[in-house]
Amino acid sequence: MEYLCSSSDYGFLISLQIALDSEGIETFLSDADRATAGITGAGNAGRLYLLNSEDLPAARQIVGSLTQGSPTKNRQARTEEPPRESPRWLVPLILLSAVLVIGFLLTNSA
Repeated sequence: MEYLCSSSDYGFLISLQIALDSEGIETFLSDADRATAGITGAGNAGRLYLLNSEDLPAARQIVGSLTQGSPTKNRQARTEEPPRESPRWLVPLILLSAVLVIGFLLTNSA
């Protein structure tokens, strides 16, 4: 399996998957990022993988043709490796710290 691209626009990823499948290029769409994309801000809606790494040059050409006339920045797929994500435990830790600080301030203000 070979990583092809990721995008914050899930509709674009579905369209790209359909275009690749119509050319006989088998793909796998991982939408596991959709669950956390809304929590931490702008994130990836999903990632698209190729099942056969030999199809990578043809697939990149199709990605280029679909993103060429794209009117929005979100529709452009990133074909490089995905950026390293921040640890998922960071958001709950920040929230817990905020609750503790507020609780401490409320108990000591009286």
